[in-house]
Amino acid sequence: MEAAIYAILVADGTVSGLVSTRIYPVKLPQSPDMPAITYSRVSGPRIQTIAGPSGLAYPRVQVDSWASTYTGIKTLADAVRQALDGYSGTIASIRIGGIMMDGELDLYEPGVEEYRVTQDYIVWYDETP
Repeated sequence: MEAAIYAILVADGTVSGLVSTRIYPVKLPQSPDMPAITYSRVSGPRIQTIAGPSGLAYPRVQVDSWASTYTGIKTLADAVRQALDGYSGTIASIRIGGIMMDGELDLYEPGVEEYRVTQDYIVWYDETP
């Protein structure tokens, strides 16, 4: 599923125009160029039936947009939201039933002197091939 998040963001012309391929799992690299994006799975619930696992999962995924200015971060976060919120389809061989935004928070990281917008998404997808 994480490969699908990456693929959706890279394929979006507005997002890739802002960050190119500076989209990283879990954490930023040392001294990264900005703006950039990180993503990570926060939870991983799955639908169970009486017969056992259904193959349908709906994890919460956190996507963090990073930039050196407040204006830059708001532009990037809006592009990420437009790319992910409401997405459905097959990408990176993963069938996504739907992605729904579930929250957003503006932050400033004084340790690295960068702005960050963290967004939470619920990603419904089929784990069966």
